[in-house]
Order: sequence, then structure tokens, then C-alpha cells
Amino acid sequence: MTKENAKILIVDDNEMIRDVLEEILSMEGYDVQCCSNATEGLECGHSDPPDLFILDITMPDIDGLELCRRLKSDPATMDIPVIFISGLIGMEEKIAGFKAGGVDYITKPFQNLDVLIRVKTHVELRKKTQILESMNEWLEEKVEKRTRELRLAKESAEKANNAKSEFLANINHEIRTPLNGVLGMLKLMGNCEMNDDLEMYHNLADFSARHLSAVFSDILDYTQLDSDSMRFNYESLDIHKLVENVCLLQREHAQNKGLELKWELTGDRTEFVCDEIRLVQILNNLLGNAVKYSNKGEITLRCHLSDDLNIEVEDQGVGIPSERTEEIFTPFLQLESPYTKEHSGTGLGLAISRNLCQAMNGALSVNSKPGKGSCFTLKLPEQKARFPKPPVEHNKGGAENLRILVVEDNTINLYLLENILEAAGCRVFQALNGEEAMEELEASDPDIVLLDMGLPRKSGLEVIREIRAREKYRNLPVIAVTAYSHKDDLDRFEDAGINAVITKPVSEDVLIDTIMLHSARD
Repeated sequence: MTKENAKILIVDDNEMIRDVLEEILSMEGYDVQCCSNATEGLECGHSDPPDLFILDITMPDIDGLELCRRLKSDPATMDIPVIFISGLIGMEEKIAGFKAGGVDYITKPFQNLDVLIRVKTHVELRKKTQILESMNEWLEEKVEKRTRELRLAKESAEKANNAKSEFLANINHEIRTPLNGVLGMLKLMGNCEMNDDLEMYHNLADFSARHLSAVFSDILDYTQLDSDSMRFNYESLDIHKLVENVCLLQREHAQNKGLELKWELTGDRTEFVCDEIRLVQILNNLLGNAVKYSNKGEITLRCHLSDDLNIEVEDQGVGIPSERTEEIFTPFLQLESPYTKEHSGTGLGLAISRNLCQAMNGALSVNSKPGKGSCFTLKLPEQKARFPKPPVEHNKGGAENLRILVVEDNTINLYLLENILEAAGCRVFQALNGEEAMEELEASDPDIVLLDMGLPRKSGLEVIREIRAREKYRNLPVIAVTAYSHKDDLDRFEDAGINAVITKPVSEDVLIDTIMLHSARD
């Protein structure tokens, strides 16, 4: 809007005033229209809204103040600035003009320059206001469009994430199930008499299968941590006993490389609430790396338990340049070249360990110097036990004569579980699918049910819901033995009434311990 196209509507009953104002404003390039009364001014203002009103206050039919109020009450004209021009020079009249909605007040007789300056000021303000309003509308459209795009992107990402979760759950099941069979059969084979060659082949196959299981577990753990879908099981632990057991396990690997592994346990208590499986995983990663990257000297673990758990793992190995210490926590990144590296691994161990610490509101850091070794520091706050477990004192003989119903569609895994349970003295009953499970449940009246969750015809979830729906089986211990370990899966199992979950590959000790924990029936 410029002077040449800015429209000004003058409403004044004095013809001479109208003519003077029209002349001086027209000479400046404004498009000027005049009305002699308020009624005419209202009609003109509605039919062809101007960019500025100039209103006389004293008029015969409707005065300028009332005209201004009506203009300000109409959405079509409410934003158009109004300048009053009047011979009333009292303060009360001026205040009344501003209260009615005017933006300025010119007293008669007026100076031409005064009129021009005030008109120019409010026309330019009007122009800038319209520009801002136009920009706001443009921005609102942009924001609305971007919001729609983001909403669609979010929905697409959620679909992709759900698809990824379903894929991971499925691939987890499809890999862990046969892997459980391989490891289980190798364990059973280890109990048989073999010549030296067969024993060597067995040991190599067992080592390779366990290495494959560890690699797959690392990848799955990282994807669960990355998608914030890992579930933690917090319970009270004897930290000193746990740390000592991990160190005893790792000491053999250290001694095989000529290294000495020492540990120091201090603090004013030993009980601490944490996730046992994840803490052991972190410690094994730290100690395993210390052994892997050390060729001489000693490895020391220092554990101090007070309000928090503080653990240091120090070695005298190759060390890490200070500028690269953070890189070792980057997933899939290894400091060695993949073509010349001397140490195996996925490059996920430390990334998983740090992410596990952070997921438990803790921290994992490192201080290292090339050629002088590294010191990893782990700090974890105490958690709140979600499902406190009572201590269990038993041995494998305590499982004798327990009646166990195993529901498993994979015949190899079924055979493996049957062998482990019968060796522990249990009586085993079998079902290959969900429908057989309900029939066998009635026929065998078991003490415990071991239930695979991925079953043909009727899923494990349907089976557990059907079991819990029957009054006589409300308190029957049902333990899921499954390859599904995603947080959402575990939550669904728990909601359905599962008492515990054992993930494949199955550990014999974990299986028997879990059975003994839940073997007492109400």
C-alpha cells in the first residue's frame, strides 16, 4: 500500500472541512472519499472499506464517537484505524475518542502539515500491520502444513517401528529356537562317552555355537535398548557374591593368557537392588575386554557398595588414546581395522554396557593411556524391586517327583527339556500344541507347566488365559519358555498371568532354579 492507492474515508458534516481535507490529502497521492453524515459513512465503510477513517465528532444524526464504536464492533472494519478531527479541544472529549477506539485526535482549526504527518503515520502502521498479518497467515499455513507432514512422518515412523519390532520378535524366535536345540543337544552329547577326536569336534562346535549365541544376543540387546523396549527385572542381590562369581568365571580366561585377576570387595553392606542379569552382563563385558586387550600384568576389580554401587575394572593392557576413548562406546565401531584386527567381536559390548547403565540411571566411563592400560568406572544407583523374590535353598534333587507339563511344538527343544527334567527326577508330560495342552492339563494334573508362547493352532497367550479362566488352575505355576523376549512381549505374558519367563537358549541351571522357586502350590 502506497499513498497512491491508500484509501481514506472522511466523514464530516462541514462541507468546507471536507473539501480542504480532500484537497491536501489528494495532492499527496491518497485516494480520498467523503461522506456528510455517519449513516452514509457506515454504508461506504462496509461497501468499500478504506485504509483509514477521519471522523468528525459532532454530527447531526449519529456523532463520530458512536460511529467509531459501530465500526469497531464490525469484523469487516474493526481493524481500520480511526482519526478524530474536531473543534472540541477538552481533555474529556479526547479521552472519549480514544475509549471509542480512535488511534489519534486532530483539533480544529488544523495545520495541513499536522494532518499529513498523522495520516501518513497511521497509513504506514496500517500497511505494516497488514504485512505482519499476511506473514502470520503464511507462517500459520506453513506451520499447519509442516505439522501435517510431521504427523504423517510420525505415523509412518510408528508403523515402521512396529514392523521392525514385529520383525525382531519373529527373527528372535526363529533364531533362538533352533539355537536352543543346537546348544542343548551339544550339552547332552557332552554327557556321552567320546573318543578324543569326537570330544575335540564337540568342544569346537559348542564353542562356536555359544559364540554365535553371544553375538546374536548383543545385536538383539542393542536393538531393544535403541528402541527403549528392554525390560528390567530389579531384585535384591548379594553384590559381593555376584561379583565374586563373575570374577571366578573370568579368572580362568585370564589365567589362560598368563594374566592375574584380582578383586576387592568393600562397603558397609552387601545387599543391593539391581537387575542381576544386566549387571552380570556389564561386568562380563568389562572383564572380558580387559582380558582380551591385555597381554601381561594383572587385572583388578574394585567393588564398593554404599548408597550407590561403584565398580572399577583396571587393566595393564594396550590402552586407548585419550581422543578416542568415547569412540569405544559407539555401536559397531572398533578401533582396529576389520582386515588386520587381532580381536574378535561385534563392537557392541561396550555400547550395550553403557546404554544398560544409562537405562538404569547409572554411568559408565573410562580413563586410559596408550601402553599403560585402562580403568573403567561403573556407577549405579539402587533401584526399587518390582517383584521381590524370596530366597530359595535347594538342590537339583529337590525337583524329584514334580509333575511337569511341557508344551512345546519344536520336537528337538521338547526332547532337550524332557532330558533335563527327567535327569532332575521330574515326571514329564508333553503337548505339541495349544489344544493338546488343555487336554493334557486335565489328564496329568501337573505341578508346573512349561509353556512355549509360539504355538500352532492356539498360541501360548491363549493357553495361559484359558488356564487362568479355570478356577482350579488359578494358582498353577506357569513358566514361559520362549524365544520372545521383547519388552512388549514380556508385559503381555505377565498381564496374561505367566509366573516367570525363561528365554531361549535355555540354561539348565536357570530352568531348574526357576522351577524350584515356583514349585510350591497353594
